[in-house]
Amino acid sequence: MPRVTCYHLQFESGLHVGAQGIGQEDSLAMVPSDTLFSALVAASLERHGAPAVWGAAFAGPQEAPFLLGSAFPYAGEVRFYPLPHVDWARLGLPEGVDVKRLRRLRFISEGIWRRVVAGASLADLYPAEGGGAFLQGGALWLGKDEVAGLPGWMREMSWRGARRSRPLEALPHLELWQVHRTPRVTVDRLSSASEIYYTGRAAFAPGCGLWFPVAWLRPEAPSAGGRPWRATFDEALHALGDAGLGGERSGGYGGFRWHVGGEEEWPQPAAGRPFVTLSRYHPRAEELPAAFEGATVAYQLASVAGYLHAPGVASQRRRRLWLVAEGSVLTALPWQVMGDLTDVAPVVGSFPHPVWRYGLALPVPLEVAHA
Repeated sequence: MPRVTCYHLQFESGLHVGAQGIGQEDSLAMVPSDTLFSALVAASLERHGAPAVWGAAFAGPQEAPFLLGSAFPYAGEVRFYPLPHVDWARLGLPEGVDVKRLRRLRFISEGIWRRVVAGASLADLYPAEGGGAFLQGGALWLGKDEVAGLPGWMREMSWRGARRSRPLEALPHLELWQVHRTPRVTVDRLSSASEIYYTGRAAFAPGCGLWFPVAWLRPEAPSAGGRPWRATFDEALHALGDAGLGGERSGGYGGFRWHVGGEEEWPQPAAGRPFVTLSRYHPRAEELPAAFEGATVAYQLASVAGYLHAPGVASQRRRRLWLVAEGSVLTALPWQVMGDLTDVAPVVGSFPHPVWRYGLALPVPLEVAHA
């Protein structure tokens, strides 16, 4: 059983993570694991100038010091997880559930997540039955007993000079984040003509932000300078918080403060059994097609592209890569680590070093007792 550390990030001035290719107008309210890993590598490179350290540590997947999950929203003490790709019929929801409303659902709370992966019924937690509530216009779902863990401004409201508990029916109108479109101006170097464009910024409410899990496999393994990987990781996270995560950092976006929100033991899925991945996953050749075989397998693919930067080298487009998205249900194989790192450096030209894209799965066992 690996020991998992939950890191909580609180953003100072919002966050920009591209949601539509080269488009700038929108921003995701999460950070995929491959983006987060690349940002940590870049921050470590700027601090120590040792580009091969991270790539070498993960070159042999079974020797990886840790598994990195994607960053998902949290509110107060309530962490949210990606909605697993499971058949809703397996979860014992009440008759007459509004399926269209469930299609807007993106994240579920930790309490509901634990029930889903355990194969337990969610009938008593559905908001229409009074056992739970939606947030963010129906994008998030939490149980009634978890409302006490929300920030104070979400739990209570002022009514005629007194503080009162906010009714569950009002929670869907509360937002953990808002995406604002900020106008920016670019000037043509030849004609000096100006052109306006917009940049999306996800701004988080007080007491809200993003969290991500790290499953430690070999935390005491030596990294750069002989320091254990746990210390190297924390130092890279400090550097990333100062430098900023995501795009538009020159505009003040992406800076954050962080703290450890808890540690716990997570079970390892048995070979041949289904699991849900909390990170994006890029299978190795020997994992195909076995990882995608099974009655419960259901997955979504994410196309990853964009530009890469290196000191003294002009910006270039990196190679496009297809990854299995978070929340996908796959079949565990008989080794501890599934997936790999992929070099997405341009084929044409002479880019000075590999550009690694993270694709190791962070698995959580999934029970299918209600199948």
